[in-house]
Amino acid sequence: MKLKDVAEVFRGKSILKKDTSLGNVSILNISNIEDGKINYDEMDTIAEEDRKVKRYELSDGDVLLSCRGTAIKSAVFAAQDKTIIASANLIIIRPGEKVKGEYIKIFFESPIGMAIIKSFQRGTTVMNINHADIMEMEIPLVPLSKQQKMIDEYRQELKIYNDTVKEAGRRWSQVKARLYNDLV
Repeated sequence: MKLKDVAEVFRGKSILKKDTSLGNVSILNISNIEDGKINYDEMDTIAEEDRKVKRYELSDGDVLLSCRGTAIKSAVFAAQDKTIIASANLIIIRPGEKVKGEYIKIFFESPIGMAIIKSFQRGTTVMNINHADIMEMEIPLVPLSKQQKMIDEYRQELKIYNDTVKEAGRRWSQVKARLYNDLV
């Protein structure tokens, strides 16, 4: 199915760096996405009326895809207790009833998904992805129950991976500390 048939696809709000201030609306930028996760703590803010940003306000399960730069980043938004909008450097994919946000993200990260996204990149100095191209992107649509099984397995294996990396880092630090102490 084409993404536009199973999700709403739109760009974030254009906000100049000089317009950021201490405000009531947080702005999610590409820099807030790292390793497929969103850092909700380090966001710029603006002072703006809710009605003026309502159209850009992020909802639980929205998929975010970077549309500027060479690095392709994606993440799934989780509801927060503050108003958060996406910057114009991000494309928002709001899943409909037939597809889950995390399933879309898994597809984006897959070799075929990455190849399709890269084929949409335009520009020489600054790479851009047009949200209209993303709307036309086709994704394999499987039943919601199968999507959920894939999501559950993805989460479970990602946790095992992260725990393993964390443990390896801890052991490496201990070994280095011991070896360095032996030098003295």
